[in-house]
Amino acid sequence: MSIRHLSLSLVFNLLLALGLSGQTYIMQFDSKSEAESYFESNQKDFIDIQLIGRSTHLYSVYPKAQIKFQDLKNASAVKHITANMEVQAREVPNDISYSQQWPLPLIEAESAWNEVTHGLTADNREIVIAVLDASYEIDHPDLVNNIWTNQAEIPNDGIDNDGNGYIDDYYGLHVDGGDDNHPVGTHGTKVSGIIGAEGNNSIGITGVNWKIKLMIISGANTSSDIIEGYNYVLDQRRLYNQTNGEEGAFVVATNLSAGISFQFGSEFPNWCGMYDRMGEAGILSITATDNDNYDVDIEGDMPTTCQSDYLLTVTSTDRFDQKSALAAFGSSNLDIGAPGEDTFSTTTGGSYGGFSGTSSAAPHVAGAVGLLYSANCPQLITNSLSSNPSSATEMVKEAIIRSATSIPSLSSRSVSGGRLNLFEAMSQLSSFCSLNTTSVGQELSFGEFGPNPTNNLINFRYNYKLFENHTISIYNTTGQLMYSSNVSPSLFGDPSVTIDVSSLRPGIYFLSLGDGEDIVSQKFMKH
Repeated sequence: MSIRHLSLSLVFNLLLALGLSGQTYIMQFDSKSEAESYFESNQKDFIDIQLIGRSTHLYSVYPKAQIKFQDLKNASAVKHITANMEVQAREVPNDISYSQQWPLPLIEAESAWNEVTHGLTADNREIVIAVLDASYEIDHPDLVNNIWTNQAEIPNDGIDNDGNGYIDDYYGLHVDGGDDNHPVGTHGTKVSGIIGAEGNNSIGITGVNWKIKLMIISGANTSSDIIEGYNYVLDQRRLYNQTNGEEGAFVVATNLSAGISFQFGSEFPNWCGMYDRMGEAGILSITATDNDNYDVDIEGDMPTTCQSDYLLTVTSTDRFDQKSALAAFGSSNLDIGAPGEDTFSTTTGGSYGGFSGTSSAAPHVAGAVGLLYSANCPQLITNSLSSNPSSATEMVKEAIIRSATSIPSLSSRSVSGGRLNLFEAMSQLSSFCSLNTTSVGQELSFGEFGPNPTNNLINFRYNYKLFENHTISIYNTTGQLMYSSNVSPSLFGDPSVTIDVSSLRPGIYFLSLGDGEDIVSQKFMKH
């Protein structure tokens, strides 16, 4: 017999156009020969038959109206049958202006978000990114909950409680005043929103990180201000390292979206030297290059041309994956591109607005660093807290550069040759992590499954061949759908799923797991 190979969606649409119900089923057989024999004998009962899983002998079928589900289920040749259900799109944050944030889907943030515990490491350490800028609105509704606070300082008591040389530096540091009286302004507010606007809170936008702590350093207007701000950040991280997290802050990255055009790092040894010192403590520094179309390798830019293994320099790209027309480049000193043209972020007055330039590109990368630390990678955290925390910084930088999406306009004009891809960076990180035992490319199959029989919960692991959304369905013995949900595989360890089945009546059920190509089923009993 001949079994057709048409697009499932095409067949479904054709059936609807003909006024038919569009109800299709997925049938599984023990062997190819049993399937072909069954369909040869019963071909008159079907409007359409499609092979969808060669190795598992799966077929999508559209039966004629008079053929009942139970008739198909009772056929001796049929191993299992389920209704063909439409899957739902992967969840995205519910922030009302998320649709305007085109960079996040482009860098595959939505896939990466399925892998993380937002704002915390896997062992519940609070992740901090330090932002150095001129001014901010730290009480913006989409930022206020993500602002870092210095717990060793008592706010507004006029005393240097923690003895660090600054009075009332509770909400970070205003360099010029030595306190936390941050000037209000748009630039730092926009940068902060891209890194860590609160996500999934039903308002405004989302940052690359839905939950993270932003250490605010304001008044960064001169090279000396920047050095002082960096020293403040470094002191907090060193204190964290020395006290095993009892004091200080777990700062993993800094962002500076500022600089000096046409200057070389060799002329600024104290400034450039800060990147090595911070890197040795476990901090990766992100900086924006100039908003002008020139080669920094030849003409210079600060701090783009600082020579440090712990510095990640960023240029701007647009929504068409082209380097922005007004954005510097350099095959030796410019590391990577990131979306920066016509982006959207938080701004003053509790509002939101457009943001363009390398100043917008850099915080996408700084945010990516923070998100990588929230993945389930014990080796990364172990390295961060070891006697050599710089090894964690190097691991993250390498993951970001090696995973960049190649784009022609940066192929020979940057170190990575491309644009930030957050999910691929996370995938690259998983290859460094000792926890990663998953082998993509296996046949879809169940691992441990139980308890069976069960009263309340079903727990199972599974092997997968496609890194796609997987659909879980539970049917009773009459084929009625009792439960449906979507799960995603993890880059960090074997996928594990727990389902509450306490609401099901006692009896026998079938749990199916599908990846869009194949489906596997497991029978279980509910007490």
